[in-house]
Amino acid sequence: MFTFQHKHICVLCNSLAGAGRAVEYASLITGKLERKCLKFAQFIDCWPETLDGFTDIFIVGGDGTINF
Repeated sequence: MFTFQHKHICVLCNSLAGAGRAVEYASLITGKLERKCLKFAQFIDCWPETLDGFTDIFIVGGDGTINF
């Protein structure tokens, strides 16, 4: 059985996107993840070479888009 406790979420963000708004959006997402006690890693500008090991990935754009 898969539960939310088994999730490891990746949040990717480009600090230049949307004149910095992407960072604000990413902070909103990570705040919600923290409140739900979900395991996550946030990467701003310096992204990992591989995303192996993550169960979900959020890519935050500065124009208000969030890709999941």
